[in-house]
Amino acid sequence: MRAQMRSALRALTGKQAVTSLLAGIVAVAGSYAAAGFTEEFTFTPVSAVVVHYTPGVIINTTLDVFGDLGQYINMAFTLTVTVALFTVLIGIALEIGRRFNGRGVAAFGAVWLAAFLLTRAPLLSLGAAVPAAAVVAMTYRPWQGREPADSTGRWPDEDRREILGTGLGVVGFAGASYVAGSYRTPEPDTTQLVEEDTQTEADQLVAEAEGKAFDLPGSPDLLSDVENFYNVDIATVAPRIDAESWELTVDGEVDQELSIDYQQLQGMESETQYSTLRCVGEDLNGAKMDNAVWTGVPATEVVEQAGAATEWVRMHADDGFHNTIPMEVFEQSLIVYGMNGFELPRDHGHPVRVIVPGHWGEVNVKWLTRIEFTDEDVEGYWEERGWEGTGEVSAVAKLWTTEQTRDGVLLGGQAYDGHDGVSAVEVSLDGGETWNDAELTERLSTGDGWRQWRYEADVEPGEYDVVVRAIDDNGEVQEREPSDAFPDGATGWVSDTVTVAEA
Repeated sequence: MRAQMRSALRALTGKQAVTSLLAGIVAVAGSYAAAGFTEEFTFTPVSAVVVHYTPGVIINTTLDVFGDLGQYINMAFTLTVTVALFTVLIGIALEIGRRFNGRGVAAFGAVWLAAFLLTRAPLLSLGAAVPAAAVVAMTYRPWQGREPADSTGRWPDEDRREILGTGLGVVGFAGASYVAGSYRTPEPDTTQLVEEDTQTEADQLVAEAEGKAFDLPGSPDLLSDVENFYNVDIATVAPRIDAESWELTVDGEVDQELSIDYQQLQGMESETQYSTLRCVGEDLNGAKMDNAVWTGVPATEVVEQAGAATEWVRMHADDGFHNTIPMEVFEQSLIVYGMNGFELPRDHGHPVRVIVPGHWGEVNVKWLTRIEFTDEDVEGYWEERGWEGTGEVSAVAKLWTTEQTRDGVLLGGQAYDGHDGVSAVEVSLDGGETWNDAELTERLSTGDGWRQWRYEADVEPGEYDVVVRAIDDNGEVQEREPSDAFPDGATGWVSDTVTVAEA
């Protein structure tokens, strides 16, 4: 047994194993340098497989324990899997290549073929294959005519300087690849909308929000910047879809199946409105809630053209995401191609997505490719993993601004309650014993956009137990009882201990 363990240890620390690992690292780094953060990066298809086959209990536990860091943990895990995949392939190639003294050639061929099968990008696959073959050549140096007696044994003494130099080279190459890949990653598009009337309407709503906004340090304005708008996807790399070749399939239980291209969709009668999105998985006072101006076609237009009369509508995305909502909810939705007066950015669903006002963010499907009308309530992607976030959003008043002033403290944030609206926000400085009315921004003229609130408290230095709550247009106070995000969204009154120091 001890001999077997020593043999295994030698295999894991031998020249062939270490070379395979270093070559695997530069293969992934070289792929990123060549392709950037796109579908042609070898990491991307591996990520899709990892996301698809990871059990829901692992996903939910990661989100529960690590919160927003869960996405980065998933990326780190997927990156490790990608490197491991190339490491194993290179190890096999080295063993085959050893037999005809062609390790570099074998490694090059294995890496290029694997990268091509993953990405279908023959030229960009060279970005992975060439540096991997170079690492093999640097470690084995076939031009020197040396051949270790045991390819899986420990490094000979004369080779230890070579492995150190190769390792340092790998580190340098990885750093340079990060810089090169960042330049290769496409910048967000900022193309204005085509129709002049549509552009004018969007610009007017953008200006309205800017004019009504409070200046609250630490809080977004009434209109969220596109660059800072929260982003949650199952796709680690956002799909790149050419608007000119995009088509929306409308089928299922319909009188007339439809195929709508981008120009046809833009030619239909459009609407422009505010709508706020809130992520069902965010913490109670989390920052995954934002507001934008959306331009698109009322979903009723598609319903009427298709002659659909089903109970449910299932929406499909290019990245494999899908969700199902009731027909009456879908008929309140927009099939959107514009955001804040510009075409949809890639990260937010370009060229077309769905906006479902008043509902949790997960039902607002990005990269829309198909609308399926059905009488069956099919579970959506996240419902298959235990979530229940397809209903109406829960009310919340966020406490995002706590700024000390000359006379006390400025408190503020955003309040949102979907279709029920927000008529008031109340603030308590004593843990909920007494309440004070906050000042609200004027209502936005369309849609279900949030409202900002602020309250300037003239108080003495000390600690204050601040609690905030929203009241809807029906006079109902938001739910007090706290709940976790899983499975159907966080609820409760936001609270925090705020310290006012001596001026």
